[in-house]
Amino acid sequence: MGGVVCWYIHKENRNAEVGHWLGSASTEHGLATRGGKAVLEYLFEVHDLHRIKMQCGVANVASRAVAERCGLTQEGTGRESHWITDGFVDHVLYSILAKEWAANPPVM
Repeated sequence: MGGVVCWYIHKENRNAEVGHWLGSASTEHGLATRGGKAVLEYLFEVHDLHRIKMQCGVANVASRAVAERCGLTQEGTGRESHWITDGFVDHVLYSILAKEWAANPPVM
Protein backbone atom coordinates (compact mmCIF):
# COMPACT_ATOMS: atom_id res chain seq x y z
CA MET A 1 0.00 0.00 0.00
CA GLY A 2 2.68 2.50 1.00
CA GLY A 3 4.04 4.03 4.13
CA VAL A 4 4.97 7.01 6.24
CA VAL A 5 8.56 7.37 7.37
CA CYS A 6 10.49 9.55 9.78
CA TRP A 7 13.82 10.09 8.00
CA TYR A 8 15.59 11.24 11.14
CA ILE A 9 15.08 12.77 14.57
CA HIS A 10 17.63 15.40 15.59
CA LYS A 11 17.34 15.29 19.37
CA GLU A 12 19.50 18.34 20.15
CA ASN A 13 17.45 20.62 17.87
CA ARG A 14 14.22 18.70 18.56
CA ASN A 15 13.31 18.40 14.88
CA ALA A 16 12.63 15.68 12.34
CA GLU A 17 11.79 15.09 8.70
CA VAL A 18 8.90 12.90 7.58
CA GLY A 19 7.79 11.58 4.21
CA HIS A 20 5.18 9.31 2.69
CA TRP A 21 4.43 7.26 -0.40
CA LEU A 22 1.53 5.20 -1.72
CA GLY A 23 1.08 2.64 -4.44
CA SER A 24 -1.31 3.78 -7.17
CA ALA A 25 -4.07 1.38 -6.01
CA SER A 26 -4.06 2.99 -2.54
CA THR A 27 -4.46 6.66 -3.48
CA GLU A 28 -7.52 8.85 -2.98
CA HIS A 29 -8.65 7.12 0.23
CA GLY A 30 -7.06 9.56 2.71
CA LEU A 31 -4.44 7.03 3.83
CA ALA A 32 -1.41 9.31 3.42
CA THR A 33 -3.13 12.15 5.25
CA ARG A 34 -4.26 9.96 8.15
CA GLY A 35 -0.83 8.35 8.37
CA GLY A 36 0.90 11.71 8.23
CA LYS A 37 -1.26 13.13 11.01
CA ALA A 38 -0.65 10.06 13.17
CA VAL A 39 3.13 10.36 12.73
CA LEU A 40 3.08 14.09 13.50
CA GLU A 41 1.03 13.47 16.64
CA TYR A 42 3.45 10.73 17.74
CA LEU A 43 6.56 12.83 17.10
CA PHE A 44 5.20 15.93 18.85
CA GLU A 45 3.65 14.15 21.82
CA VAL A 46 6.01 11.22 22.45
CA HIS A 47 9.33 12.71 21.30
CA ASP A 48 8.51 16.31 22.36
CA LEU A 49 9.79 17.74 19.08
CA HIS A 50 9.73 21.43 18.23
CA ARG A 51 9.67 21.34 14.39
CA ILE A 52 8.88 18.74 11.75
CA LYS A 53 9.50 19.19 8.04
CA MET A 54 8.37 17.45 4.87
CA GLN A 55 9.70 17.89 1.33
CA CYS A 56 7.53 17.25 -1.73
CA GLY A 57 8.38 17.38 -5.42
CA VAL A 58 7.13 20.64 -6.93
CA ALA A 59 5.05 18.78 -9.53
CA ASN A 60 3.72 16.23 -7.02
CA VAL A 61 0.39 17.93 -6.38
CA ALA A 62 -1.06 15.00 -4.40
CA SER A 63 1.90 14.85 -2.01
CA ARG A 64 1.85 18.60 -1.50
CA ALA A 65 -1.87 18.41 -0.69
CA VAL A 66 -1.10 15.84 2.02
CA ALA A 67 1.41 18.22 3.63
CA GLU A 68 -1.13 21.03 3.57
CA ARG A 69 -3.98 18.86 4.94
CA CYS A 70 -1.64 17.85 7.77
CA GLY A 71 -1.26 21.52 8.68
CA LEU A 72 2.27 22.14 7.42
CA THR A 73 3.24 25.57 6.07
CA GLN A 74 5.11 26.05 2.81
CA GLU A 75 8.53 27.63 3.44
CA GLY A 76 10.23 27.65 0.07
CA THR A 77 11.66 25.58 -2.77
CA GLY A 78 14.93 23.69 -2.87
CA ARG A 79 16.23 23.78 -6.44
CA GLU A 80 17.23 20.39 -7.85
CA SER A 81 17.45 19.05 -4.32
CA HIS A 82 16.71 15.34 -4.89
CA TRP A 83 17.61 12.81 -7.56
CA ILE A 84 14.35 11.12 -8.65
CA THR A 85 14.49 8.31 -11.23
CA ASP A 86 16.57 10.00 -13.93
CA GLY A 87 17.21 13.58 -12.90
CA PHE A 88 17.26 16.20 -10.18
CA VAL A 89 13.87 17.53 -9.03
CA ASP A 90 12.94 20.73 -7.21
CA HIS A 91 11.25 20.14 -3.86
CA VAL A 92 8.93 22.35 -1.82
CA LEU A 93 9.81 22.51 1.87
CA TYR A 94 6.93 22.41 4.36
CA SER A 95 7.11 22.54 8.15
CA ILE A 96 5.00 22.68 11.27
CA LEU A 97 5.97 23.80 14.76
CA ALA A 98 4.81 22.19 18.00
CA LYS A 99 2.91 25.34 19.01
CA GLU A 100 1.05 25.33 15.67
CA TRP A 101 0.15 21.66 16.09
CA ALA A 102 -1.06 22.27 19.66
CA ALA A 103 -3.11 25.34 18.67
CA ASN A 104 -4.89 23.60 15.80
CA PRO A 105 -4.44 19.82 15.84
CA PRO A 106 -5.84 18.34 12.61
CA VAL A 107 -8.86 16.10 12.93
CA MET A 108 -7.86 12.48 12.42
